[in-house]
Amino acid sequence: MDSVKHYLKIFLNLVLAALAIILAVILLPRLIVFFMPFVVGWIIALLANPLVQLLEKHLKIKRKAGSAFIIAVVIGGVAFLLYLAADFLAQPAYAARFQTTDRQCDRKRKILYGKSAWKSEFSNS
Repeated sequence: MDSVKHYLKIFLNLVLAALAIILAVILLPRLIVFFMPFVVGWIIALLANPLVQLLEKHLKIKRKAGSAFIIAVVIGGVAFLLYLAADFLAQPAYAARFQTTDRQCDRKRKILYGKSAWKSEFSNS
């Protein structure tokens, strides 16, 4: 009777472990979307803590003010990086929209001034 309980306990432990692994594999990817802000906040807090302690110890700034300052700097830095990324990504589209070729410019100058731009700009006369 004792050995049956022992094997039953082992079997139940294995079944519970297998169920936990299956639930983790199925549910964790779906739940990570909801917990991602907390994970990002935790990482920012881990990175900001030494800076806040430095401000608190050497500059005698209160912890709340130091935390607020660090958070403002981080949010400003992220916003600045997003601005730079958007500007970098928008430049080719902006340039392609307003780009004119030499032939188009020459044709427009010919219509406007009655002469070729290449002859007028690069001739010695």
